[in-house]
Amino acid sequence: TMVHTTEKKEYSYLGCDDRIIDHSPYLPWKDFMFLISQMDINLYNTYTETWGQVVVESLVLGVPCLTNNSSGVLNFDRELKEKLTVAQHDNPSAIAKKINQTLLEKEQIILISENYIKQLKKISTERLNNFLNQVNYANY
Repeated sequence: TMVHTTEKKEYSYLGCDDRIIDHSPYLPWKDFMFLISQMDINLYNTYTETWGQVVVESLVLGVPCLTNNSSGVLNFDRELKEKLTVAQHDNPSAIAKKINQTLLEKEQIILISENYIKQLKKISTERLNNFLNQVNYANY
């Protein structure tokens, strides 16, 4: 297993520095997208991003992305949320179990993700149109 990260941390205590590849936190978007598209699975646990853009980008590329879902990005599909949310995000055994389960169900998750992305596009288009209509009415 190779681990790619965009945050330089001290991992020598794990005894596997040769398997951890550090990328600059300023990796260009195009390079980042290529990188996440090459993964079997992505892990994205954060409390700092208000919406799970990395999760959506990963799903668009056909790569399951486990998350703690603090942003609610998976709230529009109960099944996908169940499959990709790690409830015990600070428990290495729970994360490992979820990774293994996700890899076993990867093809099914990709199909669910494709439908989910279509659903997100529909929702975002409706919301954008509603916003634009409100702006137009406010100007008259």
